[in-house]
Amino acid sequence: MKKWMIIIVLLGAVAWVISDFITNSNSDNSTSEEADSESEIEVGLDAGQLAPDFELQTVSGETVRLSDFRGEKVLY
Repeated sequence: MKKWMIIIVLLGAVAWVISDFITNSNSDNSTSEEADSESEIEVGLDAGQLAPDFELQTVSGETVRLSDFRGEKVLY
């Protein structure tokens, strides 16, 4: 019984990884579509609006812009 539970958990993990990979592959293909639709999105601070672009310097002195990370998760 214990072996079957381990097998089921492992199969579930493999299925989740495959599903996540397929989902990320599809989102990478839609970046050009998103770029077209982003011009229609209003810039602002409310939910559903595009965040205003800004630039900052890293500790190493490199200048980065928020738009450089478009399509990626950014934490503050």
